[in-house]
Amino acid sequence: LVRLSGVRLPEENREVVNAGIREVFSAEPLRLKYSPGDDRKDLLTATVYYRSGTDLQIELLKRGLALVDEENVPADRQKALAAALQRAQSLKAGIWTAYDPFKLTEPGSPGDSPTGQ
Repeated sequence: LVRLSGVRLPEENREVVNAGIREVFSAEPLRLKYSPGDDRKDLLTATVYYRSGTDLQIELLKRGLALVDEENVPADRQKALAAALQRAQSLKAGIWTAYDPFKLTEPGSPGDSPTGQ
């Protein structure tokens, strides 16, 4: 298994997310960049790129198909990942189509319900 460094997949809108991920990952051949030494031998944390060099974590965030994983963000990538997420939010892409920034919760978080409970 591979965990994408710095991002996590949202629980809501799984059909949209899964379809988008299939599209992104099948567009061209991929490269994996990882550092050995993770505690779990069954899980590899990696950054995935297209052969052309495009960062797939950034691409998933820009398309509104992923969220920034605050616990798994390399320090040198925080700004780039946050900027990609903000772009998706401002364009209302992917999971952000119905996002209300004034609610102060992300889609799928415990406070995200029509009643606010």
